[in-house]
Amino acid sequence: MDMYTLLAVILITTVTATICGSILIGTRMWLRAKTERMSLPGRVDIERLTEAIESLHEQTQFLQEEIGELHERVDFAERLLTKGEKEEPYKPDPLVAT
Repeated sequence: MDMYTLLAVILITTVTATICGSILIGTRMWLRAKTERMSLPGRVDIERLTEAIESLHEQTQFLQEEIGELHERVDFAERLLTKGEKEEPYKPDPLVAT
């Protein structure tokens, strides 16, 4: 497997896992809020929904930061791959004592 294919697989897997995790978390919170709303008075529902919204906001910020870091890593990997092996490897100076 070449480097581009490996990088693509890692990127697709990471993005897919992030999206699926977000969907699952959002669905779980929505179902919990919906079932709790049926059994609780109005004020408690509003407080719980507010907490759920704040939690979703924090999770969204976390995921945005993770995606930003992944984007930086992909950019770095792309720069390394496009750079290739144009540079010669380090050769020590024979005149310098080791």
